Amino acid sequence: MISTAWYDDEQTIIVHQHPAVWGVEEFQKARATSLAMIATVNHRVDLILLHPGMKISTEMLYYARESLSLYPPDTGFVVVDDFQIAALFVRTFRRLHPEVYHRVDYVRSMDEAVSAIGRMRSGKHLPG
Repeated sequence: MISTAWYDDEQTIIVHQHPAVWGVEEFQKARATSLAMIATVNHRVDLILLHPGMKISTEMLYYARESLSLYPPDTGFVVVDDFQIAALFVRTFRRLHPEVYHRVDYVRSMDEAVSAIGRMRSGKHLPG
């Protein structure tokens, strides 16, 4: 099951904690939950996607693109994983969809994710 929760008391960051293996229904339910959470506030909200041992599929590229179109245009997405395959996925996604390059990043830790979101919000973010 993918868990979805606020990261901070100010409700500016949502964390999706993904298990190593998850299905499309789980993904869509988590996405619907975070979209409903965003609708309860009137400020920018960014997402941290914790993907331990991320398994990559071509389906993921489709669902990632579809998701970006559903969230507010200022929402940033940071994938956290310590496997290089996740970095490759994010780089490939940004090449296929350059219009969202500045909204998507990959890092290796929660601390780095929070820093990346801070840079995204300041307009000084250069994704890795």
